Amino acid sequence: MSLTKSSRDNSGAARRPRLENRGAGSSIIKMHRPKVVIHSNTRHPVLMRVTMKRLLAGPGRTRLGRLPLIALGMFALVCGVWGGLIRLPMALPLPTDHANWITFHGPLMVCGFLGTVIGLERAVGLRHGWTYAAPLLTGAGAFLLAIGLLGKPPVLLITAGSAVFAMVAWRVVLLQRALFTT
Repeated sequence: MSLTKSSRDNSGAARRPRLENRGAGSSIIKMHRPKVVIHSNTRHPVLMRVTMKRLLAGPGRTRLGRLPLIALGMFALVCGVWGGLIRLPMALPLPTDHANWITFHGPLMVCGFLGTVIGLERAVGLRHGWTYAAPLLTGAGAFLLAIGLLGKPPVLLITAGSAVFAMVAWRVVLLQRALFTT
């Protein structure tokens, strides 16, 4: 059994113009739609192995490992927004134990939230273990800032996470050279 569909419907590929000659000196440009043909009886051994590997691993096993990183990013988001709202004259309770969310509103939002979430998005896209170090380090540094630990450890963690993120971004640029990756 074969299924034929227009690539315009699913893949979003644009129509390609095709030049047709109709006699001497006249030519007509027609829009050509490429066809995608899928045969159900075709078996690809590599594709079958990857599919079986994913089935045996379970659907949520890799996604659950990302949950602590998302939690670190969301914690930094809540603390950063809370600090920003305290800067406005809103009656919100202040954090205790030297956790100065008002002063560290910017680093919590930019490094903690955006660094963690965008780093996690790039790590998921690249599918390499070392790329998860960027969201882990920036999230851990933001967590230490949010709980009130002052000094070099949060700053060093955020700086190291930013350096790893720069390497991840460079890897993305090398893989796909385009205007939107720079």
